[in-house]
Amino acid sequence: MFFSTTDRKGAIRTGNDVFVRVSGYSRDELVGRPHNIIRHPEMPKVVFRLVWKHLLGGLPVAGFVKNMAKDGRYYWVVAYLTPIQGEMLSIRFKPSSALLPVVEALYRELRRCERDAEESGQSREAAMDAAEQELRVALKQHGFESYDAFMRAMLHEELKCRDQQIAAQRLELFPAELPMGQIDPALHTSLKAIHAAGRLAYGQINRLYAQLDEFAVLNEKLREKSSFVLGLTQEFRFIAFNAALRASRLGEEGRSLSVIAEYLGSASESTTKTVAILTSQVDTILGKLRAVTFNLAAARLQIEMVLSFSAELAAGRHGKDGSDGVHCRMIESLQRAFAETVDRAVKALLELERELDGLAVHAEEMQRKILTLQVAQVGGLVEAQRLRGDDSFTVMFADLRQGVDGTKRELGALDAIGHRLAELSQETPAISAAIARAVRTMEGEVQTLASLEAAAATPAPKAVAVKRERELAVAG
Repeated sequence: MFFSTTDRKGAIRTGNDVFVRVSGYSRDELVGRPHNIIRHPEMPKVVFRLVWKHLLGGLPVAGFVKNMAKDGRYYWVVAYLTPIQGEMLSIRFKPSSALLPVVEALYRELRRCERDAEESGQSREAAMDAAEQELRVALKQHGFESYDAFMRAMLHEELKCRDQQIAAQRLELFPAELPMGQIDPALHTSLKAIHAAGRLAYGQINRLYAQLDEFAVLNEKLREKSSFVLGLTQEFRFIAFNAALRASRLGEEGRSLSVIAEYLGSASESTTKTVAILTSQVDTILGKLRAVTFNLAAARLQIEMVLSFSAELAAGRHGKDGSDGVHCRMIESLQRAFAETVDRAVKALLELERELDGLAVHAEEMQRKILTLQVAQVGGLVEAQRLRGDDSFTVMFADLRQGVDGTKRELGALDAIGHRLAELSQETPAISAAIARAVRTMEGEVQTLASLEAAAATPAPKAVAVKRERELAVAG
């Protein structure tokens, strides 16, 4: 993992030791240069337009990027970028999921599309417009309604694959304890406190993150159940229509059945509307869950980067580059980005909880609607059995009974899923509070680190006087 920051025009401001090493450039060659110094020529331009559209709009963004080192080597990264107080922070790590080959092929097509458009005399913007349209089509073919939907699923999938590989190889993302390098002991103490608070926050985030797959599975089951129930209620309306039609042909003999069929039609229509609301709410919950997943994945990356960078600084691998406070600014950017991302994740979780409460209310309403259908079914069956020589009504109301019983079963399963989701979401407040405490500790320690670096960068009064005497002697 590595990171860098740029200004709003893309000029590199900072980067950690791993960024410098992987790029093949020296730190002096990177700082102040446009970030596209490491851009690979095979990258589609439209991808970077999407990235900057998000960032300048104040939104985070993630994607696959092919970079090129100074010696011409290429390397792929998963990049998560976010705007933070006038600069752009980018954290990258190695891709490992099955999505990369698919994206490589897609990028080749997008780049070909851009070249063909430009060679035909179209402007650079028009070429990117054409590529973006092709991208939209490709995403829909793979089941994503937008680039945002893709990037949310992608980041979660990549982190899962990365975690599996790290576990299989018994590797660590960051050291459990900070190394003791050739740095000031006071700085080391402050870094150690940041590292300890970061590990606490990381553990709490992983508690939430570990539940996301169960959340996702349960939500897919919710969607299946609600869609099935919606299909059944539409069948009820069809049965009601047929019953009304047949009863009207019987004249006076079918008057009671006509009344029941009319009641059944009204109840079926009302039930269908309630299920439609329920289904829509399930889709909303799924959207909220994707936002939670994306923000928690991003928060994991950012706190991992804080912990890794703290270890870099503690080991003294950056030498005296931080004498002007650059180290503090770097870790401050990481910490602030993490705090903002966690805040977004917690808000999204609270919104998810509210949606789950609403789901429970509509599920209860649905249970009441089914009772009215059951009353209509029993009444219809009683009246149908009075008719002689026509068992079509008996068959119809028997079918209705099967549908009502099936709906009750599905609603019971749906209710159980909703309760489990509510149980999972109830753990959120305690976890959020623990993360908030860790964030506050980190903020305080970052301020301490800034004070220590500022003090280290300011010469003592006697040293300043001696230096001034020497300057005057040389001038004289």
